[in-house]
Amino acid sequence: GVEVTQDNHTKIVERLTKDEVCERLRKEISISKAIAYAEETLLEDESPTTEKSVSDDWLLRWRDYASNVGSDEMQNLWGRVLAGESKAPGSFSLRTLDFIRNLSISEAQLIEKVCHLCIEDSIVFPAFTYTRNYNSLLEKYDISLKDLITLSSLGIISGVEGQPLTSFWESHSQDFFSRNIYCNNKLFMVTHTSPHLRLEMPSLPLTPLGRELRILAKAPANIDYLTEVGRALKSRGFQVKIADYTVISDTQALPANIVEI
Repeated sequence: GVEVTQDNHTKIVERLTKDEVCERLRKEISISKAIAYAEETLLEDESPTTEKSVSDDWLLRWRDYASNVGSDEMQNLWGRVLAGESKAPGSFSLRTLDFIRNLSISEAQLIEKVCHLCIEDSIVFPAFTYTRNYNSLLEKYDISLKDLITLSSLGIISGVEGQPLTSFWESHSQDFFSRNIYCNNKLFMVTHTSPHLRLEMPSLPLTPLGRELRILAKAPANIDYLTEVGRALKSRGFQVKIADYTVISDTQALPANIVEI
């Protein structure tokens, strides 16, 4: 057998101690990088801040998870999580943190890619004829049926396998149809002379988890996609305008750079 001398014992302890110090340092570096990304995100975000505070349990969970990633991309992701929760505590549940912890980089990239096509909390189909063959719409935006099945299995979207689903938007005015629909960084302003219409489109809705991750992704809207949806609405008699907007409150936004389709 191997004789364990005092000298050998000392070397083993020193090596283990060194490894532990290196691991702690690595974790602190990951946390520091994520915090730096959070600060960067908050500096760019002009939306109103709530008065609520982030819970200690949430911060402990975030710190644990953010310390265990090595890639710059995932540190950026955890930074955006912290920024989002700081702006609006309760935005990301502990269950969502657990989900993000197990995300691969490719899965995170796929979620962000589909978020570019979100109109409020759904991917809508402007053709207004529902079909199981999504290729006609999605291939041009670089999303395959396999991608949709992956997102469905991750619990991000619903309706991929099952009965057709429809998203509805009702008028905010009683005198004529008027509805603002938010599409990430863009605003759809939809009007019609009839106040009794209800706007509806075939869709793949985001799940509650998907809605939290859409907020996190902050993916800019795909303008070609919005234009295609807008033209389809116009063909049904709606007037459609696309605008930038600034959030004033939870229920109000100020449009700018308005363009009519």
